[in-house]
Amino acid sequence: MHESNDGSVMPDWEALRVQFPVTRNYIYFNHAAIAPISQKVQEQVSSCMQKYCEYGIVCNREFLDIVEDTRRLAAQFINAHPSEIAFVKNTTQGLLLAANGIEWKRGDNVVIPEREFPANVFPWLALERRGVEVRFAPLINGTYTLDNIRRVVNERTRAISVSAVSFIDGFRCNLAEIGRFCKEREIFFVVDAIQALGAVDVDVKGCHIDLLSADSHKWLLGPQGIGIAYVSKNALDALTVSNMGWMSMTEESDHLRYDIRLRPCAARFEEGTLNIFGIVGLKAALEMLSGIGLPAIYDRILELTDSLVTGLTERGYEVRSSMKLSERSGIVSFTHVQLPVKDIYRKLYERNVVCALRDNAIRISPHFYNNGNDINRFLDILC
Repeated sequence: MHESNDGSVMPDWEALRVQFPVTRNYIYFNHAAIAPISQKVQEQVSSCMQKYCEYGIVCNREFLDIVEDTRRLAAQFINAHPSEIAFVKNTTQGLLLAANGIEWKRGDNVVIPEREFPANVFPWLALERRGVEVRFAPLINGTYTLDNIRRVVNERTRAISVSAVSFIDGFRCNLAEIGRFCKEREIFFVVDAIQALGAVDVDVKGCHIDLLSADSHKWLLGPQGIGIAYVSKNALDALTVSNMGWMSMTEESDHLRYDIRLRPCAARFEEGTLNIFGIVGLKAALEMLSGIGLPAIYDRILELTDSLVTGLTERGYEVRSSMKLSERSGIVSFTHVQLPVKDIYRKLYERNVVCALRDNAIRISPHFYNNGNDINRFLDILC
C-alpha cells in the first residue's frame, strides 16, 4: 500500500503484480475465462498437499478448520452469514440447487434473459420434462432492464435467474432492481455471479438474492473446481435437497445412524467429501482480494478498461460493451469494421496476448495486476 496525492492509502499494484508469474509469459486479458492463480494460492495448495502427503488424516482437523474460515471469508465477501454458504464444485452445481430444489408445478415458468451462458440455461430447460416453461426476456442491443423481464413474467412465474454480468460483452444488470421486483412478488431470485465476484461488488442482502452461485476460477483468481453457493435463510427450507448425502445430515459423524435430519444451514447441500485443496486455494484468493478491497479493485479495473477503450477507439475499433458506469464490469468486447475478427484474434494469440473470441468479437478482461505496459503493448500489436 502507498499514499495517493490526496493522502488516501492506495494498493501497490506493481508489488501485487509480482504475485502473478503469468505476466512473464503473456499479456493476460482473459480473466473472464480461466484466470491464472497467484503464487500465494499455489503455495497454500501445495503446502496442503504436502501435509496430506506426510501426515494423511492426522492433519485433517487443521484443514477442516480452514474450511470454516473460508466459509466466513466468502460470506463477508457478499454480505452474507456463514450459515448461508455452501461449497460447490462449479457454478452450474449451485444453479442446479435452485432448478432441482424448487417445488415446481406443471404450468409454472422460469424467466431468464436471452443469450445467457449455458450454465444458466440448461438447468432450466431440463425442467420442461416436468411441465415447466422457460421464458426468455428479450435484449435490446445486448442489454436489458427490469421492463424487459416484466414483459414475460406472469402469475405462474416461480423464478427469475440472471447473470450478474454477461459473459459476452460484460453488461452488468441492475440486480437490486430485479431483486426488489422478485421480493414484492415472492418470485425466487437466482444469480449466476461468476463474471462478477472479484471484480464488482455483489451484496446478496441488498439485492434480495435467494440463491447465488459462482466458481472461483475467474475474477476471484482461485482454483478450478471449487465455488460457493449462497442460499438465503428464507430460501433454505423452500428448496428440496435433491442430492442428499451423508454430509447433508446433522449427525454426519454417526455413520450408522440413518435418520434424515438435514443440517439447519446451507451446508446441507454439501452432500459428500469436500474439495479441501480447492477450498484452501479459494481461501488464499479471498484473503488477497479482501486485503486489497473490492472498491479499489473495481476502480483499478475501470482505469485499465478506460485506457483500453480509448486506445481501441483511436485506432478505429468499435467497442461493443456498454460504457454506462452502472452497466460496466471488467469485460470489454470489440470488433473492427474492416478487419476480420478471427485475424485480429490470431494476431494477438501469436504475440502472446491471451484473450477470447465471443459472439464474433474479441473479448478482453484485465484484472488489477495488469498495468499500463500491458495495455501499450496490446495496442501496439493491434496497430
